Amino acid sequence: MEKRFNSVKVSLFLLVAVGSAAVLSALAAAAYSPSYVLDFLLQGDKPVISEASAKILPVEINELYRAKRIAGDGATGSYQLQIYENYIDDTKHCEFCTRVMYIPGGQGVSAFSFRDDTGYDLTGAKRAKFFIMGEQGGESISFKVAGKVMKGNGVADKLFKNMRFESETENIVLDKEWKVVEIDLRGKDLRNITDPLGFEVKKGKDLQPVIFYLKQIVFDTEPPKNPVSLKTRS
Repeated sequence: MEKRFNSVKVSLFLLVAVGSAAVLSALAAAAYSPSYVLDFLLQGDKPVISEASAKILPVEINELYRAKRIAGDGATGSYQLQIYENYIDDTKHCEFCTRVMYIPGGQGVSAFSFRDDTGYDLTGAKRAKFFIMGEQGGESISFKVAGKVMKGNGVADKLFKNMRFESETENIVLDKEWKVVEIDLRGKDLRNITDPLGFEVKKGKDLQPVIFYLKQIVFDTEPPKNPVSLKTRS
């Protein structure tokens, strides 16, 4: 009888072990963070899930956030802000980059952000890093990071209504060559991020189309080496 009882215990142990391994494999395949997996193990079959699914870093922003949120002149007509994904131009070393063309309108400014209304937890990221280049040089761009839909009180973004971004950079003048941009994310609330990175482009002096290129947009865990200046919140 005792042998039979021990055999049953061993079988149950193996069943639990195999089941746990399958669950952990599924969690890993879904790109849940180690902290989420730990919560799952501690809470049993009813894991505590944060408001937004945690993502393992680094994250390629334009792969995870595929939609766009448009504001300013671009929101008044699709022709005024044209965004081309997977753009290729060997002469510009633009391999599957993003090409943006802004045709100035009445507001004199346009903006867009990478967007997914699901919202993701990007906690642990220390910087946003990407490459940017102007068509002519001299284009003026500013960047917004870590945006989410506002709930309750707070100061909304001037262009993106009902949105709040953790930080906004000073205007940066582009060159005709690729330059790397790093934005410091340390100390920022990166939970429930629906719009990780936004761009605000202003009209030029002659009202000609403003064209610029982006590539390799990532949030990662490396500390920024030369972060751009941020605007001071009022």
